[in-house]
Amino acid sequence: MLFFSKIFPENNDVHQGAISYANSQSSSNEEDKNAIVFYPFAAEQLLLEAKTVSKIVSNFFANNKGGTIAVLVRARSHLESIAQQLKDDNIDFESVEITKLQNHLLTRDLFHSLSVIALR
Repeated sequence: MLFFSKIFPENNDVHQGAISYANSQSSSNEEDKNAIVFYPFAAEQLLLEAKTVSKIVSNFFANNKGGTIAVLVRARSHLESIAQQLKDDNIDFESVEITKLQNHLLTRDLFHSLSVIALR
């Protein structure tokens, strides 16, 4: 997974919503040579990107009844067109963790508490 360690931010940044890469280990013993496929798109290709994501998700569900799939995006700016395309293609989905951390009430409370502690 050396590729992903290079494209993720080096450090976490709560204010930017940046999450650094962390190594992980599969809980499955099955090896899938095609588990990770990279589809590069230019910034102005949001519609093509959304259609490609929708096709990939649709194909996955056609071949994996009852399966689950996660779609990770590099920036939130990609989400709107992808979500709309999934809706247009009648693919049910759940949006998880798409709010910037800085907008969470709990995060703001934590920052406030830490700043008070730091000023002591």
